[in-house]
Amino acid sequence: MSNPKFHNPVTTLAERIAQMSPDQRTLLQRKLSEKHVLGLDLVAHSLRECGITHIYGVSGRPSDGILPACYNHNIRPIGVYHQTAAVYMATAQNYQVGRLVAATLVSAGPAVTNTITGLLVAHDNGWPVILLGGRLSSFQKCDALPMIRQVVKHAVDVPSTGSIRQCIHEACRIAMSGRPGPVYVELHEDVLIGSTVVDPICNVEGNTLARPEPFVSEVELERIGDALVSAQRPALLLGKGVRWTVVPAQLQELIELLGLPFITSPMGRGFIPEDHPLCFNQARTVLQSQADVVLVLGARLNWMFRHGTELSRSAHVFRVDIECDEEDDAAIHTEFIHADAGDLVARLLAVMKKQRGEFADVLRQRQVDDWHSTLRTTSTETEHWLDQQMNHDGRPMSPYRMMKEIRDALPRDAICITEGNVSMMAAQSVIPGFLPASRMDAGTNGCMGVSIPFAIGAKVAWPERPVVAITGDFGFSLSAMEMEVCVRHTIPIVVVVANNQGCLGATKQKAYFPSADAERVIMFQPGLEYDRIMKVFGGQGTTLTDPEQLKPALAQAISANTPCCINVVIDPDTPVPNAWGQQSSDGGTRE
Repeated sequence: MSNPKFHNPVTTLAERIAQMSPDQRTLLQRKLSEKHVLGLDLVAHSLRECGITHIYGVSGRPSDGILPACYNHNIRPIGVYHQTAAVYMATAQNYQVGRLVAATLVSAGPAVTNTITGLLVAHDNGWPVILLGGRLSSFQKCDALPMIRQVVKHAVDVPSTGSIRQCIHEACRIAMSGRPGPVYVELHEDVLIGSTVVDPICNVEGNTLARPEPFVSEVELERIGDALVSAQRPALLLGKGVRWTVVPAQLQELIELLGLPFITSPMGRGFIPEDHPLCFNQARTVLQSQADVVLVLGARLNWMFRHGTELSRSAHVFRVDIECDEEDDAAIHTEFIHADAGDLVARLLAVMKKQRGEFADVLRQRQVDDWHSTLRTTSTETEHWLDQQMNHDGRPMSPYRMMKEIRDALPRDAICITEGNVSMMAAQSVIPGFLPASRMDAGTNGCMGVSIPFAIGAKVAWPERPVVAITGDFGFSLSAMEMEVCVRHTIPIVVVVANNQGCLGATKQKAYFPSADAERVIMFQPGLEYDRIMKVFGGQGTTLTDPEQLKPALAQAISANTPCCINVVIDPDTPVPNAWGQQSSDGGTRE
């Protein structure tokens, strides 16, 4: 005889289901078919929905489970050595591609604070990136949000597993809205190990923080067009901000239609090829000081353009930007146009095409031709001065000679990343750019240690193009371990080290510690062969002292398509090159 205290569970469940109403049965069936996912998987799922294809990171609690989850969602995880290098890599890939495709993942506490320099670089340059950081309840329970908020566009502490999707979609939209920039998403361990149901029709599009892009008004468009047409000496200043919305072909057509001479910021090079006849980067000072109407597009009048101090006080300066920065008006009055650069170029081109006859008269053409002739004369003088520097045959070689040999070995489609005091300034003078975003450097805040991580991100973005990082030995020291990432993940960049025995070579050492037997405080040891580090990792490398060997060595390294480091010994006593376009002591312009 059965005990009435015990019932057949199957029978009991069937009886309960039989007693349900049709609506209750439908609800039960839907609940049973719902798919519960862990927070770790939902993070990867949400990133993939937003178009993320790569994630750079350092494994650690509580977020390391996101890496295999990303792999399972067809997002390539790339493991690196330092957290801020991971931010550099993702940022560079996003800049190269022109949209948000890469994110960064780090663990908790010090791992998050280690990213602050990378976030600052992204913020100051206006580059989008998503940083996912973990947070623990006890160990490494640093509250990083107050620190992070100072260097990002937006920071969010994801409150629950169910809100992961919404928060990540919001982060990606904010990173790309207005002036692009970094966004931090903090993920607590409980949020990551929790589970939730993913609703395939969940609304993830709402975002009150994202703003519509401003468009130039018809009145402003007419005013800019009239000014450029009536100008005797018009000029265009281009910056890296044109990367995001400006169509290079439209920009070039507008330049040619107006006969508009232009110069660029260091990273604004290549959006219009620098061998274009209207590119006057070798006559920067003359163009800025004599132009009567200036259009500033995708650039800020910060230190890279001497805060506008080289522009004529009588010039009419139109400054087009997605955001207003008071710093840009600190030294010279400008007319700020709150607009998207891509919209302005497209619509101004359309207007100018319709009014072609109004600015094609003989008088205007003669004035513009005279203006071009003045700029060409200055360019020729600068190129003559540069030829003298580049063909110097001293031993050890000068930085200008080094950059000449590199320039002559680079294919036209090469992506070149430069950093350092001596090396970057010499490279800016010598190595031109021919394709959009093909030249990157230490950027708006001059951060060192970026070249190798930037090169990795660029090579991942464009695996078919040569990518060369040119770095001083100090900048090299800050990210040398990332060369192992190149070997392990098969990312064949070429690293060229300008070895002058330390930051600014012997210049500062002798100025600060003039005694011949003083300790080397600023200078490094002589004879260091940095290429051996790459060899230890399994890549190729060589040390060169003869400038004649550099061009063939670099060409061979590029064709080998394997990670390589070329250590180039240059003169540590060489004076620091003038910054791009800065006046030299003898009165000429050293570009």
